[in-house]
Amino acid sequence: MLRAGRPATRHGSRRAAAVLATLALVATTFTLAVPPAAAEDSDLRVPLPRTISTPTVAAASGDQTVLDVSTSALPELVVADATGAFTPLAVPWLADGTIADARGGTLVASSSGYDDSGDFTNVYRTDLASGETADPVRLPGSGLEAADPQTAVYSDDGGYHAEDLASATTHDLEYAAPTSGSPYVQVGLAGQAVALFAALTTTSSGRPGTGYLDVVPLNGDPATLSRVPVAGLMDAALREGQVVYTWADSSYLHLCFRSLADNDSWLSSSNCTTVKAPGGGDQRDAWTAIHSGAGWLYWSVSSGSGTDEYLVPGTDTPGTPTKVKTDDATTLYPAGDATRLLATVGTGQAGYVGAVDEDGRISKLYGYPDVATKVDVLELTPDRVTGLDERPEVGGSDFQAWQRPLSATAIGEEETPFPRAEDVGTSGARTLLDDGSKLRLYDRGDLVRTLSKSKYGSLPGLISGPYYPVYTLSYIQAMQVDGKALKQATIRGMFGSLILMRTNASLGRYDVYDLVTKQSARVNVPVKYRLQGFSLAGLWGDWVFGYTFDSHYIPYTLAINYRTDQVYERYGLPVDYGDSFVAIQYYDDNDALRLEVWNPATQATESVPDVDWDAVVTDGTARLAYSTATELVVRPLTVAPTSAPRMLGILAPSSLNLITSTRSWVPEIDTTKPLAGGTLTISNAAGDVVRTFTVAASDDGSVRGLAWDGRDEAGNDVATGTYTWKLVASAQDGSGNVTRVDGSSDFGEPADGTDGVSGTFAVIKAFLGTVSGPTPTISDTTPTVAQTLTAKTGTWSPSGATVACQWRRTTSKGTVNISGATECRYKVDPADVGAKLSVTATGSYDGWKDTTKTSRATYTVKKASFTQTPTPTIDDPTPEVGDTLTATPRTWEPAPVGFTYRWYKVKKSKSYAVTSTRTDPTYTVQPGDAGYQLKVKVTGTKDGYNTAWKYSKPTAAVPRP
Repeated sequence: MLRAGRPATRHGSRRAAAVLATLALVATTFTLAVPPAAAEDSDLRVPLPRTISTPTVAAASGDQTVLDVSTSALPELVVADATGAFTPLAVPWLADGTIADARGGTLVASSSGYDDSGDFTNVYRTDLASGETADPVRLPGSGLEAADPQTAVYSDDGGYHAEDLASATTHDLEYAAPTSGSPYVQVGLAGQAVALFAALTTTSSGRPGTGYLDVVPLNGDPATLSRVPVAGLMDAALREGQVVYTWADSSYLHLCFRSLADNDSWLSSSNCTTVKAPGGGDQRDAWTAIHSGAGWLYWSVSSGSGTDEYLVPGTDTPGTPTKVKTDDATTLYPAGDATRLLATVGTGQAGYVGAVDEDGRISKLYGYPDVATKVDVLELTPDRVTGLDERPEVGGSDFQAWQRPLSATAIGEEETPFPRAEDVGTSGARTLLDDGSKLRLYDRGDLVRTLSKSKYGSLPGLISGPYYPVYTLSYIQAMQVDGKALKQATIRGMFGSLILMRTNASLGRYDVYDLVTKQSARVNVPVKYRLQGFSLAGLWGDWVFGYTFDSHYIPYTLAINYRTDQVYERYGLPVDYGDSFVAIQYYDDNDALRLEVWNPATQATESVPDVDWDAVVTDGTARLAYSTATELVVRPLTVAPTSAPRMLGILAPSSLNLITSTRSWVPEIDTTKPLAGGTLTISNAAGDVVRTFTVAASDDGSVRGLAWDGRDEAGNDVATGTYTWKLVASAQDGSGNVTRVDGSSDFGEPADGTDGVSGTFAVIKAFLGTVSGPTPTISDTTPTVAQTLTAKTGTWSPSGATVACQWRRTTSKGTVNISGATECRYKVDPADVGAKLSVTATGSYDGWKDTTKTSRATYTVKKASFTQTPTPTIDDPTPEVGDTLTATPRTWEPAPVGFTYRWYKVKKSKSYAVTSTRTDPTYTVQPGDAGYQLKVKVTGTKDGYNTAWKYSKPTAAVPRP
C-alpha cells in the first residue's frame, strides 16, 4: 500500500520530504512492486557510535520491563529482565500505533488504518520472553477502548463489543452509558472475565460530578453487579477481585476499594483512605490517576502547586498511602502488571532504572542500556560523509557534528573538528556549519570564515559550491560564501549558480535563474499538474524535482528536464536527488516504507535493501548515504548516469591589481566530481597564454592552491587589460572534462578532450586610494643645538599605513632636506644654527597613493650653552721663579670641548697678561712675576655652543729671589 513518507528528521533540510512532512496524506490501495536491489557487497558500512540512552518505560509485566530507548518519534524498544539484560524488541507496527497493556508476559498494542472497507484497528500481542508477535487481530472501525492479552473492547454506533483475541469471537456487551451529564466513558480490563466501565461527568464549574461504575461480563451476559453512582468520581481501575476508584469532595481526595465477590459486597460501603492535593484548597479542583500492578497500587495527586505520588498498600482495605520520594530527575512509571512500581532516575552514565520500595524510596535495579546514536543529518561529498547526531554532552546543546573520510572501498574513522551544531551542509571542499549563533565556513577542514546568521534562519544544508541560501522576511536570499548577497527570490532549489525559483504562485510558474549570467529559463509544467496541484522542491543540473497528488491522494514524484521539457512521474515522494536520478520513499504491498532510486531518463530503478533507513542523502553523482538503527551506510548507485563533471561555481577576485606588492589572483573552483587533474591557463586579450598552472588531482572535486601574481613565465609583469582563465580538468571516473554548470563547454570539443570552462577578469594598475593623515607638529618650536625634537604625526588612514619623516633646514638660500634625518626624532645639529627647521610626514600603504604633509617651521635655531663650566685649577699654588705651572680646566659638559689658556699676574686687584691666548696649558714663572700672584683664564669653545671662560683662583705671591 502506497502512502506518504515519514517526516524528515533534519531541520531546514533541502530534502523534499521536509516540505512534505506538513501534509496530511490518506492511505490508498495502490501497491508498488519493489524494484530489484543492487548487490549489497559493494555497500560500505560502519557501526554508529553508541551512547547511554535516557529511556522511558513503555510497558512492564512481572519482572520484564519494556524500555523505549529511542531519541526520535519512532520507538526503539528493548526488553530488560530482572538482571538488567537487554534484548531488542522488533515491533515495527508501533511506528503508527500505541501500547494498550502488558500483562502475563504479553505486550498488547494497536494501530489503526484505512482501506477500501473503511477504518480498521489491528491488535498485536507480543510475547516478551521470545519477542514473537502473533498475527494481528483486525477490528472494525477505530473505536478501540481497551485491550489486554485476552480481550479487546471497542465501540461503534451499535454500542460496545468484546473481541476474544484467541478465538476471534465477538460479543456485544450489555452496557449503555448514563444519559445524563454527557459522561465520558473509560473502559478498563485486567485479564479477568469482566470489564470496568467508568462514566465520568463534570459540573458546569468544571469539577467532577456524579459518575457511575459498571462491571460488565465480557461474554455478552447481563451484568450481575448493579450500577453504582459515585459523587465526585475522578478515576477508576479494575483489579483482581475489586474495583479501585478515586473521588473528591471539597476537603479530601478519597481512594476506595469495592469488592466484586457479589452484588451485596459490591453495593456495601467502600473501604477508603484519604489525602490532600499539594497546596490545599478545594480538592475537587485537583486531578488524580491510579494504576494497579501486581500487588501494588499507584496513586498520583496533582494540583496547580505540584504533584504527590503515593504507593498504597493493602488488598482488601487500603492502607496509609506512602509518599514516593522523587526529585526533578525522577519519573515514575505505573505500567502493566509489573512486580513493582518502576522509575527512571537521572541521565547518562549515572542514570538507572529503579523500583519503589515499601517505604517510598527508590532502589536501583540496573543502569540504562547503551544504544546506537540517532543520526539527524547526513551530508555526502565524494571524499567524506558529514553528519549531526544526538550524542549528549554535559552542559551542551544542539547536535554532535562529525565527519568521516570516504574512499571507494572504506568509510574512515570519525573525526570531530567542529563544535556542536544545529545544522550543516557540504559541497566539494566546503563545509558550512550553523553553530547556533553564526555560520562557520570550513575549507578542507580549515576554518576560513565566519558568517552572520539571518535572523529569520539560514539554510547551510543547501550549500552548492560557493553559494547558499538564507531566509529574509518575505523571500529567500541567495548568498555567496564571502558574505555577498546576490538575489532575493522564492527559492526552492539551488545547484551551483543556478537557482530554482517560483515566480508566480497562482499560476504555478517556476524559472531556473543563473546568478552569474543573470539569464533564466522557464520550467514548463504540464497543465494537468497545475490543475491538480504540485510543488517543485529540488534542482540538479538539467533536472527539476517535485511532487504532486492525484484525486486519491496518491503521491507522485515529478522529474522535469527543463531544457528538453521532458516530464516523468513515479509513485512515491522524493527524498533527495542528483544527476538524472531521485531517491523516492513509498509503501510497498507489505505496508513497509521502502526506499528506491529512480532514473527518470532511463526508467531504471534500484531498491535499498534496508527497511530502517533514515537521514538519506546523495552526493549528486554516484553514491547514496543513509543511516539505519545501527549503521552508517554508503551505497554506490547503479542507475546514476556517467556524465561529465559540472562546475558549481568559482570564487575569485574580479581583478588583479599590479600596484600591490602582495598581489595575487586566487581562484576557488568547485565541481561535482573528483578530478584527476589538468591545467589552468591565463591568456591575454590577444589569446596568448601568459601563464600555465598544473591542477592537482582532488578527491573532493574542488580546485585549490592556485595563485597568480600577475607575472608571465619569465617573471615579468604583464600588461594591464582583460585576461581569460581556462580550466581543462578531467574527472577521475573518466566521464570527461569539467563543463559549465549547464553542462556546456566554453571551448574545445569533448571528443578531443580539449573542452573546458573559462572566465575573464581584469589586470589593472591603479591606486586603491590615497593615504590621508594630519599635518605633523614639532615638539618644540624654539630649538637649540643638541636638543632632540619629535615629530608628532597623528593617526593616518587606512589603518596600517606607515609614516616616514624627513627633517628640513631653511636658510636664506632656501630649504633643503637634512641628509640622514629620516626618523621622526631629530637631534639639532650645529649646522642648524641660524636656520629654521621643519619636518615632512609621508604616509604609505601598499597599493595606495602616498600623501606628504609638512609641519610649520620652527624659530631660528640658537646656539646652546655649556651645561657644566667648572673653575680651572693650577697645579702649584705656591710658585717660585723658574717653576713651570700647569693649568687643568677640569670637566666641561657637553664634551668634547676645545680649550685655550692665558696667564695673568695679579697685584692689588689688577691683572696683567703675561701670555697671549694659546692652547698650551703651561707657564714658566719669570723673575718679573716676583711679588705677584698668578692666575689663568681657560676659554671653552665647541661648534654650535656659546663660548665661555673661567678664571682660576690666584696662587700665592711669587717670592723674590
